[in-house]
Amino acid sequence: MGPSYSPLPLLLRPVALLSRYNGRNLPSDALAGITMAVLLLPQAIAYAAIAELPIELGIYAAIVGAICGSLWGSCSHLQSGPTNSSALLVLSALASITTPDAANYVAIVAVTVTISGVVRWLMGVLRLGLLMTFVSDSVVVGFSIGAALLIVAGQLRHAFGLEIAGSAVFSDSIVRFIGGLGQSQSAPIIVAAITALLLVISRRISPRFPALPLILLAFSGLHAIAPFGLQTAGRFDFKLQVPGLDGSAWRQAFALIAPATALALMGLAEALAIARAMILRSGEELDVNQEFVGQGSANIAAGMLAACPCSGSFTRSALLQLVGGRTSLANVLGALAVLASLPVLPHFGAHLPRAALAGALFTIALQMVDLQQIRHVVRSSTGDAVILFGTAISTLLFPVHYAVLCGIGISVLRYLIRSAVPAVFPTVPDQSFRHFVHDESRPSCPQLGVIALRGSLFFGAVYHVENQLAANRAKHRDQKYLLLRFKTVDLCDLSGVHMLRRVLRQYRDVGGDVYFSSVNSRVLRVMEGAEFIEELGPNNILASDEAIDFLFRRVLSARYCSRTCRERVFAECQALKKVDVTVETPILQPTDEDEAGRNTWSAGYLHRALQSGEEIVVIDVREAREVQERHIPGVINIPLGELITRRAEFPTDRQIVMVCRTGRRSLHALQMLRSAGSTADIILLRGGMLAWEAAGLPLVEPAAPPQDDDLSTPPPDADEAPRRE
Repeated sequence: MGPSYSPLPLLLRPVALLSRYNGRNLPSDALAGITMAVLLLPQAIAYAAIAELPIELGIYAAIVGAICGSLWGSCSHLQSGPTNSSALLVLSALASITTPDAANYVAIVAVTVTISGVVRWLMGVLRLGLLMTFVSDSVVVGFSIGAALLIVAGQLRHAFGLEIAGSAVFSDSIVRFIGGLGQSQSAPIIVAAITALLLVISRRISPRFPALPLILLAFSGLHAIAPFGLQTAGRFDFKLQVPGLDGSAWRQAFALIAPATALALMGLAEALAIARAMILRSGEELDVNQEFVGQGSANIAAGMLAACPCSGSFTRSALLQLVGGRTSLANVLGALAVLASLPVLPHFGAHLPRAALAGALFTIALQMVDLQQIRHVVRSSTGDAVILFGTAISTLLFPVHYAVLCGIGISVLRYLIRSAVPAVFPTVPDQSFRHFVHDESRPSCPQLGVIALRGSLFFGAVYHVENQLAANRAKHRDQKYLLLRFKTVDLCDLSGVHMLRRVLRQYRDVGGDVYFSSVNSRVLRVMEGAEFIEELGPNNILASDEAIDFLFRRVLSARYCSRTCRERVFAECQALKKVDVTVETPILQPTDEDEAGRNTWSAGYLHRALQSGEEIVVIDVREAREVQERHIPGVINIPLGELITRRAEFPTDRQIVMVCRTGRRSLHALQMLRSAGSTADIILLRGGMLAWEAAGLPLVEPAAPPQDDDLSTPPPDADEAPRRE
């Protein structure tokens, strides 16, 4: 059973947020909230009109959406409220059920918004946020580009004073703009240009200066004193009342589940894409489930007030971040500013030029295009670049909610393809014998294939992995043994185990075997449950550090290594005496016998120091079973995992020489001790035990009768080693 959890922290988010609020952030949050409110008001009016709803219902959504979305949400800069896409979506989703002229249209919209809020809220409480994590950063960056261009295209008609209808589709906006250019006026162009220029200049001089509300208020005041014939946001009669919900609307609730769910999913996808774009700049962490609860709460509250549906607004979120909002409270203060402005709101909207608002939106759109992020995505991988530009282009070709789904679809498709085609590649030790690498130019062992798997071994990936292993077996027909490195295999299902069972039988049918290294506990449990470990044998599951040493000494043919093989692939091969005189000189030679390095000693130097009676402590950091097989006379065995807890045993008046198999664990031991503050005089044995053996220096080994496959000098009657094909 998985770990239990309580949804209480998700629901008590406002308490936690307010209890740890730092009062020093209040001036910045207040300024950012008021600035955002200046943009929120005309947008709320416009989006209510798009949804064919009374204007005051857009104001309701602006207030409750901002408060609930921020208090129960996760992203500090995500501004929730009425949006262009959600208004269009609710209008189109209900087209087959009702019309704006119907007497109960407002009530039908209210029920739909309420159900969509419940769906979002339940997804958060049930922690289904994982379903939306397929929205990659490339989708976010691409959506930012498309959204910025959409904002510009949508505001061109206001900047040029054109009396044309707006559209949520980029191509329609551009076509209508070009068609109406003959009606353009100079006054709105000048106002939009001055607004944009002043905002750019003020941004460069002082990013935190409240230039936007001051500029908009100035133009509104000028137009009130001396009207110069510009289109304004418009005046309306605001009445503080909530339309009643009649029973007929709730009787249609079952038929409204489908459009409400679509509205919920589109809204969540849009809000999360915006939130992730915001946190790319702020660096805060995003709790997807908490954000679901926030979006759900905002829409439940909006539905109860019969208001417009709510989602995240890219424009207002970017503005909130741009003017220095620090916490979620900025949204709450902005909503309260909207509420406080209700008495004067009709007068402000009546004189605010739409051209000035368009100029402000142009500068905000410019800030949304992050050239550095675009450059990073393009340089990182071709797949990410395709997702970025695919999302950006689809944002321009289709409505916003479809564009977001398109980006998610491309991301999911890419994930499925990459999951179904995990990396399967042969590896060999690098020149230092410390790491395994994929290098086609280096020779592989004629007896043992070492294959690394990277990815998930589930039913969709089985076919590809099995084909890759078969291709490797066909290419290296002499390799009777296979070592599968599972270090990066995080998942294995029953289909994967069945595939491994087939591979095991294929190798055993020709007298070989299959071994595994670095198998994590999760994969191991699946293997045990499918009774694969019983068939494989527990000795065939090896630790990463000792896998090659075990196979070299216990499994591979020593006779073949010494008489036939010409390669020295593994570090263990370097100490092996070869019969074939054509074999190249071993790579790992006991060099610098007469010199001691600053932090390392050669095997010969250490041997002479021990022989001379110098006071030296030799600590072997290998596991006890490795040390029992062969070790330097007089060593102290302290395994790497016990090093820190037993460091008190280290003498402070003598030099300490660290020993392991190849030198990698010794270096790790030194780094661990230095990080823990140890001041002991520590020297590393260069090349480890393999270098000691290669130098032919004394070893302590368990008594055992000689075997035919002993890895020493071959029998005197050995025939001349044949050449491999």
